Amino acid sequence: MDQTSIDYSSILEQAQHYVRSFFDTHISDKLVYHNRKHTERVVEAAVQIAQHYQLNDAEFFTVKIAAWFHDIGYLTGEGPGHEERGARMAESFLEGTGVDRGIIDSIRKCILATQLPQRAVTLLEQIVCDADLYHLGTEEFSDRNKAMRREAEAVKHRKISKDEWRKGTIRFLESHALLYRLLPAIAE
Repeated sequence: MDQTSIDYSSILEQAQHYVRSFFDTHISDKLVYHNRKHTERVVEAAVQIAQHYQLNDAEFFTVKIAAWFHDIGYLTGEGPGHEERGARMAESFLEGTGVDRGIIDSIRKCILATQLPQRAVTLLEQIVCDADLYHLGTEEFSDRNKAMRREAEAVKHRKISKDEWRKGTIRFLESHALLYRLLPAIAE
C-alpha cells in the first residue's frame, strides 16, 4: 500500500483511544508513576520535540505511536521486559492498518530504546527517549521522583528510605545523559 495514502491521523486517534482504554481497564494501584498520566505527558513532550524538528508525517506518526505504547507493557507484567511487551502490543495494534513494515520496525526500536540505560541511535529514538525522561529538566521532577519512589515501594513490597532513594536518584542522574542537544532548541 502506498504510504502517502495512509490516514496516519485516524490510526493515531485509534491508538490513543486503545491505549487510554487499556490503562483505564487495567488499573493498578501500584503504578503511581507508570500510569496513563505519565504516558500522556510523554506523548505531549514527544510532540513538542518532534515539532521542533519538523518531522514528516511518517516520522511524526512513528514518534507519537511509540510514545503511546512505550510503557503499556507495565500493565501486562512486571517492570523488566515491559518495553518488549509494549513493542509487541504496538506491532499487534498496527497489523492490518496498512502501515509499512519499516515504520512498524522503527516504532518497535523507539520503544525498545527507552529501556534503561537508554540506547537511542536514530533521531526518532532519541526523541522518544528524551520525551520519556523530559520531566528530569522540569519543575515536576520532585513530584515525579516521589511518585516513582512510591511505585518502587509498592512493587518491591518494602519501604525505601529517603536516604537510599536519594542516593539512587543521584546515581541515576549522574549516569544519565539526557540528549540536551534536543531540549535547548525547543526552549528558545
